[in-house]
Amino acid sequence: GYYNRLVEDEVATLNGHKSLYSTSFYAEDEFYKLYNGEAYRALKHAYDGDGRLLGLYQKCVRGS
Repeated sequence: GYYNRLVEDEVATLNGHKSLYSTSFYAEDEFYKLYNGEAYRALKHAYDGDGRLLGLYQKCVRGS
C-alpha cells in the first residue's frame, strides 16, 4: 500500500483522479472530497435510503 498511496498523492497533486479499479488507501473524508461525496450521498439516499447495500467507500477502499 505504501507505493499505491504515493501514486494517489501524486495524482491529487496534479488535480487528477485515480481510477477505482484497484485497491485504494484514502481516508473516508478524503475519498468523498475527491469523488463528489455530496452528489453520491444524495443518489445513495434516493436509491438505497435504507442503506441495505454497501457504500462506494466500503467497496472501493475497505474492500468489504
